[in-house]
Amino acid sequence: MAQFDPSIADLTPTDAVADRADVYRIAAKLIGEAGLITDADPEDVLVLAQFLAGNDI
Repeated sequence: MAQFDPSIADLTPTDAVADRADVYRIAAKLIGEAGLITDADPEDVLVLAQFLAGNDI
């Protein structure tokens, strides 16, 4: 679709928030499935999400 309208490829603020939420959910799932932390603190999840996303967050 971006081939027809290049502006579609530009991230909107909503897209950026959705991407961050996706990374956060992935990090929470990884921590939960690893079984290393039984009661993960939101800060732990955020640190992993920032690591996974690199410079995107």
